[in-house]
Amino acid sequence: MADPKATPQRPSRAEIDKVFKLASESLLLAGTMTTVRSSGQPSGTMRSNIRGVEIKAHPIPVQFVFGKAIFAEEAKGNVDTLVKHLQHEEPDKIILVGHTDHIGTKEHNCKLSSRAQALKKHLVKAGIRANITTIGKGESEPVRPYDPSRYIRKQINQINRRVEFAVDSDVSYGGECPQSRYGG
Repeated sequence: MADPKATPQRPSRAEIDKVFKLASESLLLAGTMTTVRSSGQPSGTMRSNIRGVEIKAHPIPVQFVFGKAIFAEEAKGNVDTLVKHLQHEEPDKIILVGHTDHIGTKEHNCKLSSRAQALKKHLVKAGIRANITTIGKGESEPVRPYDPSRYIRKQINQINRRVEFAVDSDVSYGGECPQSRYGG
């Protein structure tokens, strides 16, 4: 969509939203971050400048051990890819937002939102010098799949277990878990 030769007629906002939503869902289900070039430059859904469309928050496929704020083994490559991207971009401010599925109590899911804090610790350890704030939202903002009939409940739950990041922009603090915001 960013290439005028490949897409001579600018897509509508609805078409762009649809493509971004489907790409984000696929990314979260696949569990593989393939949207950053080896140079660390953003591509695909990581890009923020798709022909005049600003994307404020990016979901990242960082899997965690079920019920814990510990990275699953398969998450390490995605975390390293995110580090490479952030090293290239050198943002001043990063906001990490932790989300969960609906399984468990609201209190438990708010605790699991600390997964964003676990990611922050890793980013800081890797040398990311941005001011990083984490927010836990628990189950308050479930993903609304573009076409829910394409998925079974287990896949929708997986999509909802996510951390999103926003770089140098603001996100909504609505739905935030009590005592879940930690500044950098």
